[in-house]
Amino acid sequence: MDDLKKVYAIAQDAADNFSGKVSYYQSENDSLLEVNDTLNSRMGRLAILRVADLFITPQREKKDEFIPTFKASKVENLKINFTLLPSNAIAPGEKDLIVRIVGPGGVVLLENLNTLRDSDELYSMEHTVNYTGKEQKVNLTYTQEAEYRSGNYSLELYQNGQLLDRISFTLD
Repeated sequence: MDDLKKVYAIAQDAADNFSGKVSYYQSENDSLLEVNDTLNSRMGRLAILRVADLFITPQREKKDEFIPTFKASKVENLKINFTLLPSNAIAPGEKDLIVRIVGPGGVVLLENLNTLRDSDELYSMEHTVNYTGKEQKVNLTYTQEAEYRSGNYSLELYQNGQLLDRISFTLD
């Protein structure tokens, strides 16, 4: 009987030790899951699209065709082309892009302004693209009612408040 009590005591100590290890590893696992969730959340916010080949073409219509022109008084719209580069770090889905065109004198060109905003928050147009994770060509057209003025312009492309690319052009 004493042998059985000794075996039982040894088994009880092993079970208590094992139970302690299970609690420890469960706590470690919970902590790692929390860190993983935090990192995934941060990656989602910080995963910014990469852009290449940003190009802008001022255009005018002639004989039912749009042709390039750099004469300010003739420009009817701005054709904006760029490529979204592939990325495994960015989840596919809808991505909002902001196009900000700054004209001579630092004036932001606006299509529609329905609400008052700080001048740093003004933008020319917003475009939602369905990002696939693969290389994608994007073509946009910006049109404004007012005439374009001669001078230097810059086009800035943003996602989630981060500047993706910038290009400058001049209208005569």
